Order: sequence, then C-alpha cells, then structure tokens
Amino acid sequence: MKKLVQFFVLIILFGGCAQVVPPAGGDKDIVPPKIVRSNPTNFTTNQNPQVIELEFDEYVIQRSLVNELLISPPLKEFPEHYFKGKKFFLTFNDTLKPNTTYQFNFGKGLVDLNENNPLDSNIIVFSTGEYLDSLSISGKVFDAFELGMAKDMAVLLYKSLEDSVVAKKRPDYYSRTDKDGSFKIDFIAHGEYQLFALEDKNGNFLYDLPNEKVAFLASTINLQQNL
Repeated sequence: MKKLVQFFVLIILFGGCAQVVPPAGGDKDIVPPKIVRSNPTNFTTNQNPQVIELEFDEYVIQRSLVNELLISPPLKEFPEHYFKGKKFFLTFNDTLKPNTTYQFNFGKGLVDLNENNPLDSNIIVFSTGEYLDSLSISGKVFDAFELGMAKDMAVLLYKSLEDSVVAKKRPDYYSRTDKDGSFKIDFIAHGEYQLFALEDKNGNFLYDLPNEKVAFLASTINLQQNL
C-alpha cells in the first residue's frame, strides 16, 4: 500500500484489478432500458467519432446528465445531446487524442420514460488506436479535516510528472468519488503517473481556486498492472 502525503484530503489506494407518472394499476416496471445498438460499437478500436449514437429498446429521457456523465479522458467542453425517438445522440467538437481509449459513463443520467429506471449498461468504450487499454486503479478519498470520506471529489491521473500539473493541465484520466469516498479509474494505458484528488468547484479540472481542497500521492505510480 502506498503512503500518501496529506494536504487537505487523504487518498488510500487499494490493490485489485422530467418524470411522467404512469397510470395506476398493474405491476411496476423495474426492467432497465437496454442499448440495442451503438455507433461506435462498444469496445471497438480505430474509432474517431464526433457523434455517439445510442438506440434503446424503449423511450429514454435524461436525468441530471450534466452531473452524471463522466468522460475519461475529459473533453474540453461538455457535449451537446438530444433525443430522436428511441435514439440518443451525443455530439462534440473536440479533437480526440490518438491511440487513446475513451470511456463515456452515463451513470444514472439516462433513464426510461415511465419509471426512471437507469440503463442496464451505462458505459461506452472505444479506442482511437489499434487496441483498448485495460489497466485500472481504485481507492478511497478521506477528508482529514472533516474526518470522513470525501464524496464527489475529482480524482485526476496525469502522465506529466511536473509538480504543478494539477494547476496547469487537464488530466489524462479522471473519475469521481461516490458517497463513501471510493473511486475507480478504468481503461488506463501502461506508464508512470501522478495522482491527485481535487474538490473541483468550477468544473474545469484545474486547481485554480483558493478554496478548493486538493491532495496528491507522494510518489508516482508506475502502472504495469491493476492497482
């Protein structure tokens, strides 16, 4: 287990790979919507889309998608999105990085029309190169001042080994902590990284406000296997 340097919070790494009300009566729908087709196809390589298209087996709406959608590596701007029948379109203008595996995790941001059941599979993954990266890290963020787990913190992973990178560059990979402070970053390439946790108050993936909490791992991570 790696020792952490405390600044405001503490990171601990672990080992290991608008609602429509239905009519009364009848059984409650508990079946989640399913993706029947996606473009690009999930877990494919040599992709460079500007639009992600999902087709569902039923009508779907968005619920707090801006807060729920996690894109890693992050894009410069949040994508535009719209529905057309049972299809959902996510459009963006960013130039995707070459030879990079991208993950679009919709969380609970897309739900069915009647009962707000979230997707049964909410991740779309593709690579702009010839193979999918498959390494991952996981852990928890602990607030050393509040003496509790830190929820909804940005966990940032950088290829750059510059000390002040968290104030200058957007991360190469990122995730967010859930209510018990835990996080996981998947589909990472081999290499040496720096790891930070940030209370990203303005959502720009930069440590640029005086009241933002931040922490960092004292040593770099040489990622050759899952941590």
